[in-house]
Amino acid sequence: MSLPKDEEKLKTEPDRLTNSNHAKKKTKGREFTRAHNEETNPCVRESLMSFKCLDDNGYVRDKCEKYFTNYRNCREFWSVIVRERKRAGITPNLPSIEDREEIRRTRFGPVL
Repeated sequence: MSLPKDEEKLKTEPDRLTNSNHAKKKTKGREFTRAHNEETNPCVRESLMSFKCLDDNGYVRDKCEKYFTNYRNCREFWSVIVRERKRAGITPNLPSIEDREEIRRTRFGPVL
């Protein structure tokens, strides 16, 4: 005996919800938030500039190579800082937002 359509829909609803990408979207949402949180990612500005360049140029990557290079340089710079701080036993390994500008100045000099 088959169930009426409404009852069949209710029966399969939990399966549809558990098999959906809802859980993945939640996780991705957290990752997106973390990646765009200046507290945990010192290169947020460079990242957003790269995405904006892609948006403005129809996702032609060649036109945004300078932005990508800038982002990679930023990530490499802060990776070095984190490694140095770990070796020195300084916590937190990633400096606070307030301390980052001072670190930039000591490494690169004043920004013109």
